Formats: sequence, C-alpha cells, structure tokens
Amino acid sequence: MNWKNYTLGDCVNLLSGGTPSKSKAEYWDGTIPWVSCKDMKVDYLYNSQDHLTDIGAVNGTRLVPPGTILIVVRGMILAQHFPVAIIKRTVAFNQDLKALECSPKVEPQFLFHWLRGKSYEVLGLADEAAHGTKRLQTDRLKNLPLHLPPLPTQKKIAGILSAYDDLIENNTRRIKILEEMAQTLYHEWFVKFRFPGHEHTKMVDSELGLIPERWEVKKLGDVIQFTNGKAIKALEVGNYPVYGSNSIMGWTDKAKYTNGIVIGRVGAYCGSLVYSKFGFWASDNTIVAESSNQKFGIELSFFVLQDLNLRRYAGGSAQPLLTQTVIKEIPVIIPDIATHKRFQTILQNIWAFKINLLNKNSNLRKTRDLLLPKLISGEIDVEHLEITTEDIAA
Repeated sequence: MNWKNYTLGDCVNLLSGGTPSKSKAEYWDGTIPWVSCKDMKVDYLYNSQDHLTDIGAVNGTRLVPPGTILIVVRGMILAQHFPVAIIKRTVAFNQDLKALECSPKVEPQFLFHWLRGKSYEVLGLADEAAHGTKRLQTDRLKNLPLHLPPLPTQKKIAGILSAYDDLIENNTRRIKILEEMAQTLYHEWFVKFRFPGHEHTKMVDSELGLIPERWEVKKLGDVIQFTNGKAIKALEVGNYPVYGSNSIMGWTDKAKYTNGIVIGRVGAYCGSLVYSKFGFWASDNTIVAESSNQKFGIELSFFVLQDLNLRRYAGGSAQPLLTQTVIKEIPVIIPDIATHKRFQTILQNIWAFKINLLNKNSNLRKTRDLLLPKLISGEIDVEHLEITTEDIAA
C-alpha cells in the first residue's frame, strides 16, 4: 500500500480569520457570509447568520474560496465536538476558526473526511485558554500525524464518502421543503383565514379581531397541557433523546413524554421550540406542551406557539424566563373541528414523509460512519476500484 506519513502541517496552511469592527455599520449587513462557531453545525456550508459588506470583508478578517475547509479552534464546543465544514461559496470567518489551505498533494474533500474520522484524536489535543475556554493550538494541529494515500486514491475515498453526503444533503433539502410547505399551509389557513370554504364563511368580532364564524378564542392553558421538564442525568445510552433548551443533550433508556413540544424556558434559548413525535425526556430548563383538545392537536399547537414568538412573553431580571403561568394566559384562535381535522390529516402526511427521510438519513450516516475509519486508514483498499472521480472540491 503506497501511503506516506506526513504531519497535517506538511499538507496544509492554517489561515486565521477575524472580526471587523462592530462599531462600523458600513462593515456589516452586506452579502458576504461571515462564519463563526454558531454556523458550524453543518458539513457543507452555503451561508451564515452574519454577513459583511465588501469593505467589511477586507478590514479585520479574511476571505477564502469555495472548497476550503473550516475548523473550530476555540470555544466550549470543543469539550464535546470538533466542528468541520467545507464551504460552498466565498466566505469570511472569525478568529475562533481556522481555514485549511491544502497543498497540491492533498484532496480537500479527502482531508475533510479524514478530519471527521479523527475527531476524538483532535479533541484530545484541546487545552484550556483564559476563562476555561477550550482551544486547539496551531502547533499541536500541525504536528497531527497524517497517513496519506496517493492523490487518485484520495479522490476515490472522498468520492465514496461524499456520495453518502450527497444523498443526505438531498434528503435534508426535501425535509426543508416539507417544513416550508407545512408553514405556508398554516399561515394561509390560520393567519390569513384562507382555509377551504373560507369564501362562504362569515367573519365575526372577537377579542383578537375578526375571526371565522364558529371559530373561538381561548387561552392556551385551556387547549394545551403544560408541564415543566425534569432534571435527569443524560447518559449516552438508550434510545430516547433528552432535550435541553434547543437540542438533544444526551440519551436515556426512559421516556417521560410520548408526543409533545419542548419549549426552552430560560436563558439564551428561551422560547425555542422542538417538536418530537416519539418518546423523549425534557430537562428542567424546559416546558413541555402536550395537546389536550380535539380542536387543537399537537401539529397545530407547534405552529401557533412558533407564531407567537414566546420569548417576548419572558420575564426575569438577570436572564429571560418563561413560566407556565404566563403562557397559559395567552389568547389564541381555535378553528372549527372540520377545519382542524383537515389540517391535521395533511400535516400528519407531511410529517410521515419527513420522518421517513429522517430515518433514511440516519441509516446513511450510520453506514458512512462505519466506512469512514476503514477507508481513511486503508483497511478497505480502493486503489484498484474503478471509480470515476472529478473535481469534487469545487
């Protein structure tokens, strides 16, 4: 096997980013993505939450082209996870990230997969900077051993693994479309009141303005059951997710809830929503919403809570805090049974399609992740396989 030993520093240049002055309005809100840790939640990065203008992109940061690898080198996320992404357009990035500029002997897509496969090894290099923040020092990264196959073999390995990523990404786009369809349907029927048969429905006065006849206004507490989540030691075992304010924080073999909405009730993610149709546990910094009314199913509940922007109902002096008492008193519009049932049927079909795609992605990830260490180590030899490769980094 014609693989050679290098260090990461032999194969890449590590480029630093930065943050343009926040006090200069002319630097911000342009069209150029400016990537920070919060954007590094995907494998292939097309955009970011923050954007720079042309002048901002050349003052205090760095631009890198499509196909560049970005890694997180500073932040508490490094206590648990090593974020790696390939960018799909020209971007700038901040000082908590490094860009990897590959030498001609390295296929960027291969190195991307290699870094993912070495995640635990890389995390072992992290130490603590000021205030306990985790960091990956440049010299340690450069000394990371890299067993590198010939370039054609790199391309073959990258092509195999990227084929899984392409399928996952395609399914993810389809999931996004389904979510947008559901959101549009809700907005048309329950915000604009353009539900089937609305042309023949009389509008009547209510405390929330004009609503369709036979619809009602009730308090959330009358149609949704709210309970506070409960603390649990989140173990990496079991089949049931433990939800925190906005994401899964661990797994357990117990399920306290079967079908509900997890609402972040305190701190930065106060008012965030996660909808689960399966068994789960919710931590003590959340509120769980469950349907308790045949006119207000869990599907409709999710969109109504999302539309309310619950964070604006938060109190608390030191940090935002949502309470059941406040949420239960919020007035909402309740549709008639026929409209609700029709909406629920459509949403359940959309959700079933979405869940099918999520399950496919889960299986694809499992298969890819089983292949990954065997391919990047050479345990599975692909050198003589007839695989057509192209410029996959573009």
